Amino acid sequence: MVEIEPTPHRFPGGLTLPGHKAALQTAPIEVLPLPDELVLPLRQHPGAPALPLVAVGQRVEAGERIAAAPDPLTADLHAPAEATVVALERRALIGAPDAQGQCLVLACAAPGSRGEPPAADPGAGAIDTPAAQIRRRLAAAGVAGQGGAAFPAATKAGVASASQPRLLILNGAECEPYVACDEALLRTGAAAVLRGAEWLRRAAGATAGVIAIEADKAAALAAMAAALAATGWTHWRLQRLPVRYPAGAERQLIQLVTGEELGAGRLPAEAGIVCHNVGTAYAAWQALEQDRAMTHRVVTVTGGGVARPANVLAPIGTPLATLIEFCGGYTALAHRLIVGGPLTGVAVADDARPITKGTHCVLVAAPADLSNPGPERACIRCGDCVAVCPARLLPQQLLQAARRDEDDELARQRLFDCIECGLCAHVCPSHIPLVAHYRRAKALVRGRQRDAAAAAQAKARYEARERRLAAEAAELAAAREARRPGRPAAPSEVGQAQDRRAAIQAALDRARARAQQKPADAPPDEEPPAS
Repeated sequence: MVEIEPTPHRFPGGLTLPGHKAALQTAPIEVLPLPDELVLPLRQHPGAPALPLVAVGQRVEAGERIAAAPDPLTADLHAPAEATVVALERRALIGAPDAQGQCLVLACAAPGSRGEPPAADPGAGAIDTPAAQIRRRLAAAGVAGQGGAAFPAATKAGVASASQPRLLILNGAECEPYVACDEALLRTGAAAVLRGAEWLRRAAGATAGVIAIEADKAAALAAMAAALAATGWTHWRLQRLPVRYPAGAERQLIQLVTGEELGAGRLPAEAGIVCHNVGTAYAAWQALEQDRAMTHRVVTVTGGGVARPANVLAPIGTPLATLIEFCGGYTALAHRLIVGGPLTGVAVADDARPITKGTHCVLVAAPADLSNPGPERACIRCGDCVAVCPARLLPQQLLQAARRDEDDELARQRLFDCIECGLCAHVCPSHIPLVAHYRRAKALVRGRQRDAAAAAQAKARYEARERRLAAEAAELAAAREARRPGRPAAPSEVGQAQDRRAAIQAALDRARARAQQKPADAPPDEEPPAS
């Protein structure tokens, strides 16, 4: 049996929170029947929106590529089912209440039919494909991170490989309350997840791997230990993490596993480390061993406001309303609809919005599921927010800089080191929505940076144009001056004329010399003209 190693390391701050996952820790993954309609946002990755490859009225097959990635930060999109493209239009999306974006709308050919449940036994076989080919196949399948950011897996592996990483960490912490989709995959498909992680390790060129799972997920730890023992792989280790939020955040996870604290602005790849989510590993296994594009994902639907919490395998593009209806619908306690966990999730105004590759939880929150903030009061300088911050920030000073909208002070207070875990707002006795202020400040700073970059680019274009016009004007003036009659010759022109006259004179001298050397009875050079 594989040894499950406890981690000897800790990260600063954090908090132990009630999990609210007991009802889902023994339940199977349920398969959602195909809905009547799927709505696939063209922008569900950090990069630019994907470019549609299909037209309205076109019939598409399950797994067919329907939108292409225009840059490395975007992944291809594929049809989750046989369907007809009925629209390309703007729809409301997960994000801000007014978030919208272009979407491909598909009418499913066989609504109500069920897909295949996640595979539990992937079989075995050698994994000896070259890294570059693995990355191409990951890109072709549209595999993206399922932890929330939806970063393309092929791009992450390519960036990591350039730094010759020493370690791949498979993130099975899933530390936020209510979210249980990764644990369900580990319990029911540990062998497939492990093989997917091995594909990702080889794609990045990492020399070793660590599977990191929180200690309260006993069934997931046991299933992964058995899967790892069956492979005989010695380059993988299984590590048990403390139950402390936010252990699953990338920098905190790296510190727990390795003891290394990444400094401000330092990327994991620079430390020779690459992290992938459990769901991403499962999608990589499907892409590499089943030749299936990433068209479905497991989503936790939970909270006191839904009748029957469940982990559901659903097609990407499924409306939230369809998921909630599958789980028994709303209860009388339904109070707020949140996509994500209670601390990092985003409240949405309606349930018509579709899930994306990064949607891991739909929380239909009852009042008891949420802290009751009450009216916001003045900061009392208690320091609770400082004590729980895992990024070693000073939330009070950061709040003041955010309220004053001071870019220099926000930079000094390391605004962009904030991972938006939500702990500072969770413990604040004055009920100040600290994370909301930080998110607003980040958006404003990014907007000003974009504006400054656009202004600098416009200035550079203008200056280049002015230089080009000035050069063209000078060239035109010189040409006009050269054609002006009676104009005194420039010294350079005098020299050129003298050179031409010297060359002509030299040619005449050579001709005379040849004529003098010719015998008297030699024939003439040319025939005389006919009379």
